[in-house]
Formats: sequence, structure tokens, C-alpha cells
Amino acid sequence: MDKNLQFGNYAIITPITYHFEKEPEWYWIFKPPTARNELDLQKFMFQKRTRRTANGVEELPATFMEVVMRQLALTFGGTNIPNYKEVDGEWIPIEEPILKEGDRPEKIEEVLGAMPTDLVQELWEALGEHVPNWGAVKNNPKD
Repeated sequence: MDKNLQFGNYAIITPITYHFEKEPEWYWIFKPPTARNELDLQKFMFQKRTRRTANGVEELPATFMEVVMRQLALTFGGTNIPNYKEVDGEWIPIEEPILKEGDRPEKIEEVLGAMPTDLVQELWEALGEHVPNWGAVKNNPKD
């Protein structure tokens, strides 16, 4: 695939760097989603999971939080949130952040799943603010 394709006024061409409210030195980069990302999201949302019940097999749709984390994972472009390791009973930051650009969506979702809910919510709202049609949309008219 040609990485130099241009799509004029339809394209968000640059990644967005978001700085967290409570940890402003931390950032999360959102890559602009593509039609391929949308297709991946739709496949994820409509792949039915099943579970056995007393009445047979039941289909389960993706949960709201699963969709949130998949949207964040598909648009992930990098972060500097520190990673830590334990040394002599003390937790110290290491050079490598908790995630790297290019990590698989499942790994990103695993890290998101370990985060506090309000941190994931903040990311999702930032995604909706900076990347049209993805993430939370706030209805806050300024009239």
C-alpha cells in the first residue's frame, strides 16, 4: 500500500497528541482512523460471542467498554506513560513506556483494561474531541 496517498479535505493527516488532565507530562497519541480501522471495528462489534446456557447457546454483542477500548487501540499512535519494575522492593520507572507504537490492539486493550476507569474515559472523550466520528461526543453548545 502506498503510504503517500493523499485524500485532500477528507483526511486528518497528522496524529494528535493529548496530554492528561491529572498527569500533564504524560501524553497519548491518536492516529487518524482509516476506513480499514472502521472495518476492523465493525468486525469486532459484530462478531458474535457465544455462551452456553441451560436453554442452549446465547449470542453476546460487544460491550460498551470493549468498543471503547477497541477504538482507543485502533487509533493508538504512542504514549510516554511510564512503565515500572520492582527492584529491591521498590518500584522504579524504566526507559520504555507501557506501550509502543505498533503494539497489537490486544496488547493495548490489555493495558487499557488495567487502567482506572476514569483514565480510560478521559482518553475516550479526548478521542471524540480530536478525531471526528470516534470516541465520546459531548453535546455542549456554546450559544
